Amino acid sequence: MRGPAFAQGGQGNPMEGMGAGVLMCVMCCLCIFVSIVVAYFVWAIITIFDTADAYAVPCAEDSNIWVFSMAFVLIAPMIACCVSIMQAFTKNVDGSPNMVMGFIPSCVTLVLAVWGVLLWANMTGDCHHFYEATYPNLLLLFKISVIFGVISFVGFICVMCVLGTVLVAGLSQMNSGTGAGYNDIPNSSDDSSTPSKAEQTEDYV
Repeated sequence: MRGPAFAQGGQGNPMEGMGAGVLMCVMCCLCIFVSIVVAYFVWAIITIFDTADAYAVPCAEDSNIWVFSMAFVLIAPMIACCVSIMQAFTKNVDGSPNMVMGFIPSCVTLVLAVWGVLLWANMTGDCHHFYEATYPNLLLLFKISVIFGVISFVGFICVMCVLGTVLVAGLSQMNSGTGAGYNDIPNSSDDSSTPSKAEQTEDYV
């Protein structure tokens, strides 16, 4: 009697175990991602302050990668935080956040991405070897920042394309649906042409 009851009670829902496993995997991946981001920012800040003398090197006249790295790592996040704070305090009349201010960090990221690509493309071979030999961490930080900026640029363009497609589809659906509800309303001229019930009764009598 105990064996079958124990076997029956030991059977659990497999979906609950699967859901718990997926949740644990997501939490682990999120922790790893946050740890990598925090480690990257700490390393980037240390690199920027450690290579501050790269601001005045001869190669900085054509490709000042130290200024770009500082702008990408420090100034751009500070602008995003300031915009978020301003959005929290300045809202529209209906209480919704100001969407125009939300595009400011994206525009700053786009400008930095274009600037970084131009610096990388116009960097001479001698300056590249100079940075690689003297400031390898700064050069690596510059390249990582440019790659992140390009990815952000492509992601922003994709999001804008999706939003534009959804907006155009919604407007076209609204225009096509305008006046559709008036097709089923009977016309008054048709009512006047049809004989009333009183006239049909008189004809019958």
